[in-house]
Amino acid sequence: MSAAELPVTQSHGLPLGSSSNPLQVLETLRTTWQNIQLPATVNKDDKARVVDSLRIIYDHITTLHADYEQYKHTLETRQVQFHELQEENQGLQVNSVRLRTDLDRANTTIDLLQRNSIVQPSPATTASAAFPKQQNIPNPEKFTGDRKELKPFLSQVRLKLQGNDSMFPNLSLRLAYIASLVKGPAYAHMEEHIADGFARIPDVEAILQILSLAFGDPDEIGTAEREIKYLRQKNSDFATYFAEFQRLMTILRWDSHAKRAALRDGLNTELKDGLVFMDEKEEFGDFVTQLQSMDNRIRARAIEAKGPKTRAAPSVPKSTYPAPTKPDEPSFRPGGLVPMALDASRKISPEERQRRMQEGLCAYCAGTGHFARECPNKHPHRLRIAEVYSAVQPAKNDLAEE
Repeated sequence: MSAAELPVTQSHGLPLGSSSNPLQVLETLRTTWQNIQLPATVNKDDKARVVDSLRIIYDHITTLHADYEQYKHTLETRQVQFHELQEENQGLQVNSVRLRTDLDRANTTIDLLQRNSIVQPSPATTASAAFPKQQNIPNPEKFTGDRKELKPFLSQVRLKLQGNDSMFPNLSLRLAYIASLVKGPAYAHMEEHIADGFARIPDVEAILQILSLAFGDPDEIGTAEREIKYLRQKNSDFATYFAEFQRLMTILRWDSHAKRAALRDGLNTELKDGLVFMDEKEEFGDFVTQLQSMDNRIRARAIEAKGPKTRAAPSVPKSTYPAPTKPDEPSFRPGGLVPMALDASRKISPEERQRRMQEGLCAYCAGTGHFARECPNKHPHRLRIAEVYSAVQPAKNDLAEE
């Protein structure tokens, strides 16, 4: 029996028709043919030829597998390059819109110059016509998607486009300007329209409506009703309270009677107490004017009640005369300048009297050079007049010389 007639259906329990890796199947077949015990009638050369054929097939499949991995890597590289080209294409589309806007503005300038060329205006007039003077209307703050900032943003955009209409002579410029004022999540809603050149946007209100649907309050009236219910003036001035009240009323659109009742309910205690002593205005506008006037008077009176700040007492200039000197205190020291004023009733101990007599001292003042009956200190005020005069007189002479 030849090798072609051998029944090859299974190798090590692995069917040849299974979904295993072809390389594994061929390797299993090659190993099996090398180790198989063939009958004596089978030619060994035939067996070797079969094994060689399997090796050739194995090498060919290995080459195909390597080519597959290389093609796979090339495909991944091409996909990365494709994504980069997509991003570059989006950037080119944005630049295209910007260039289209600049081109429209340039065409508008050319038309203005051509219309004014017949009149031959002065250079200053031509420049002002080609480049309209900027109005004192600031650009709105860029909108990022904050729901509370949506309505102010829309109002400021409309005001800008109306007040500076000469800067936006066509729809393309208006739409491009609005798209340049959004960023963050809000820009994601503009990106697809920028890419197609605003082809699906018929007017300005359409692009503003896109932002309103995305970031507007889904229950605007319900939110305003809850806010007006808890709105109170408290310590704020009436103008601040009324501004917030008006913002909510633009949403609720209540009639004059309902607005007047809601406004009065949120007033602070001072205004409510003041209304007790006067007739309230019936018309809503007159009532608002009355409350504003009352609030101004109450606040002015509060400032007046505090009173002016106390001024510091004016400083008294220092005297140029010398301060009076303190007289010397009396002393028991013998020969002191101002001896102690003693009188005849002064009592001393017998021991002290004996000591003074033994040392030849005055029994009255313990001084030397005199006795008690001749003691000059018995009348100190009379004896000190000359000394005081002699001490004060030189000071007066010095002041006179100055």
